[in-house]
Amino acid sequence: MNQSLESSSQMAPDQAQDQALRPLPPAARLGQDGNVEFERLSTDELQSIPAVAQALDNQWLPRSLLQPVFQAGGVTTKHTRILRNHVRSEYIRLLIQSEQIILNRAYLYNSAAVTQDYVGRRNPARQIFQELLEKATIVPFLLYERSPVDPPQSSPQGQAYGVTAAFQQWREVCQEVRPRCLRLSWDDQENELRARQALVHPFTSFARSITEHDLDLWLQDLALPESAREPFRQRLIEVERFCLALADAGKDVTRDALYKEFVVAGSNTAERRYDSSKPFAAKLKQLFDLRYNANLPDALGSYLLTPADSLPRVALQELAAPQRQASLSGEEIVQLLKHLAFALVQQGLNLPSLHLLSLQDVATIRRMDEWQDYMQQMRALLAHPQTFADGGAAHVYESYIRLTRRIVQRIQEKKLRIPLKAWSPVVMIVFNIAGALLEVTLTSNGLIYSLAGQVAGSLVGEAASVVATLVIRDAAQRHARQGLSMSVDFMRCHLRSAQSEWREIQRMVRALPGFQESRVPPVRPDEATSNLSGMESNTHSS
Repeated sequence: MNQSLESSSQMAPDQAQDQALRPLPPAARLGQDGNVEFERLSTDELQSIPAVAQALDNQWLPRSLLQPVFQAGGVTTKHTRILRNHVRSEYIRLLIQSEQIILNRAYLYNSAAVTQDYVGRRNPARQIFQELLEKATIVPFLLYERSPVDPPQSSPQGQAYGVTAAFQQWREVCQEVRPRCLRLSWDDQENELRARQALVHPFTSFARSITEHDLDLWLQDLALPESAREPFRQRLIEVERFCLALADAGKDVTRDALYKEFVVAGSNTAERRYDSSKPFAAKLKQLFDLRYNANLPDALGSYLLTPADSLPRVALQELAAPQRQASLSGEEIVQLLKHLAFALVQQGLNLPSLHLLSLQDVATIRRMDEWQDYMQQMRALLAHPQTFADGGAAHVYESYIRLTRRIVQRIQEKKLRIPLKAWSPVVMIVFNIAGALLEVTLTSNGLIYSLAGQVAGSLVGEAASVVATLVIRDAAQRHARQGLSMSVDFMRCHLRSAQSEWREIQRMVRALPGFQESRVPPVRPDEATSNLSGMESNTHSS
């Protein structure tokens, strides 16, 4: 968010949550700000697959740009051009792979990936953008604003992000249509409380206890050598000490505060003057950014789309399984895998980058029968994740392949000079069990199983969260950066006695008929593609 969170008055948490979920009475739904009308939505009115994109965060950088940007001391003109294509690709991907997208209001006028579709009255995409707003395909999220056209805060951050450049045209768009907007609550007092509970507290808790996370997993996630173990651990201790100092001074632990101390040079984080002299600055930035961006989708019960070439959600090590998550044994997980049966498809074509698609293309794609079928299959899998081995994952896979073929067909019909190349999709199920990975890949020769890693050492005798991810990627590429690859975290459960059950899983998987060790280690979710994840994708005990 581009706004800080201040102290709030008290209200019972359950009462606040119930009121926030409650639909507004008809008279309160319509809001007006001058000649701008808008509708007020509550969280229970969101569609089945609402998503939030991390890539639209103004601080996001793909890992391929981290080193060049830190070496340069900031984001250069060249970096900006590369980054814009990355962000645009993720924005288009979000519109294709999600039923509904929720955007922080500021991103709607300070992200070039978004504003390029409505700036200029003769812009051919402007009307389509307005339709997406009016139909609540794009939902502006208001943190403290009372309307979608509240003037942006006057601050150096606003100037750095180019707020003033497109805001007037954003206001004009809102005058021409009636956007449907979302807040945590439309009662100011309650909204302030919920903002602290849902957006401040999770980030604060993460930073204050950052040394309690499994260091082995982070060394792997962040590509740090073993020699960095102790220096990195000491740096994490310094993060915790800084958080305690902030608390002692009566200040909130915010990403902005942590950036100033550990990531950037100077006092204006929006300038993005990243400081390579600060130890592990790029590594800490990735952790801070992921936790920060997970807060809003968690608060709204939606999904976080983590970009390709970024840390996946599992890097947060959310190992404490909520009680509502179903409990499985290692044997039950293996039994589910034994029922996997997918229909293989022939070679297709794929686009090298989604930023080449226009908003007009997106609108056409979303009207396709294939897109509707894909959404229907995704809704079914996320609503009943335990059915993934009995056709649920297969139906998503098959519907997605049909959709990608139609997308390519449309590009060919337009005769755009976009290079197309053969795409041989494979489908995988990846189970992440507190750092241990079990991957099942479907090939023309049957199923290939891969086992790697161990359950985090801190979980001896304890339960651990299990995240199951469906991945569709190109068979020829380990790191699927191609535009139409996808993955989704479709199930969360927990495994009792995680370490002993993992040993049992290894024993049982190796005993399966036709088992063969993969020649390469299992793919991690961040090696797959953009990842759709959310706390609401949990399985439930029957």
